[in-house]
Amino acid sequence: GKIYEQMMDITDRLEVTVVKAELEADTYFPKIDPKVWKKTDEFCHEKDEKHEHDFCFQTYERI
Repeated sequence: GKIYEQMMDITDRLEVTVVKAELEADTYFPKIDPKVWKKTDEFCHEKDEKHEHDFCFQTYERI
């Protein structure tokens, strides 16, 4: 998680995959501040025989 936080200050774009599920984890991506980042694209896919959970691909650009 610390690596993600450190990279937030030096990048202009985020490519994020959001899995629509509550899963146990020990590392989390930092909160995406809407004052700093604007979502410019999103593609979502519903669960199916190949995918256990709904998910979305999101692109954010630094404002």
